Amino acid sequence: MPKALEMIVVREGEAAKILNAAKAEAQRIRREAEEKVPKIHVEAYEEAIGAAKQEAAELKKSATKRAELETKSILQETEQEIRNLQEKAKSNLDAAVKAVLADILS
Repeated sequence: MPKALEMIVVREGEAAKILNAAKAEAQRIRREAEEKVPKIHVEAYEEAIGAAKQEAAELKKSATKRAELETKSILQETEQEIRNLQEKAKSNLDAAVKAVLADILS
């Protein structure tokens, strides 16, 4: 076999080895990527769940605070209404006592 032809055969063999090594490396990279995909999905899901839980906790805290403030306001209004009714009742009682006394004394 002439020397040039022998060199071509050797180089083709080397090229085939390089090509096979590149294919094997590409397969390895692909397998690793495929293995990472579920992990990435799980991480994204867990992150979304964590963010949703945090937002829910903040909303619950905010709603609780608003409810407490509204309850306090209603309680204050109710207490004021009770005081007003007590004053009216006392005034009506005083007027009734005066009317009875005036009727008795007249």
